[in-house]
Amino acid sequence: MDDLPGGGSITAKVASSLPLQTGGKYWLVGICLDSPGNLWCLAPSPQDWGPDASVPRFFPSSVQPSIEESAIAERLLRRG
Repeated sequence: MDDLPGGGSITAKVASSLPLQTGGKYWLVGICLDSPGNLWCLAPSPQDWGPDASVPRFFPSSVQPSIEESAIAERLLRRG
């Protein structure tokens, strides 16, 4: 998976794949991440995520977060 929030990417395996309707073009796909983590930058994250709840500490070099975004990210990192 590429282009996740925060610019991250990760490998995963398809765990299930079910059509939403018979003959439809949409599918419900379940994935299993190769490494656990909060790659969608959810905040607050579910309590049962434990140490995997922290927001990733990366930004691609092409992304320059604004001062406001940097302050928000810093507060989230201190919580994790």
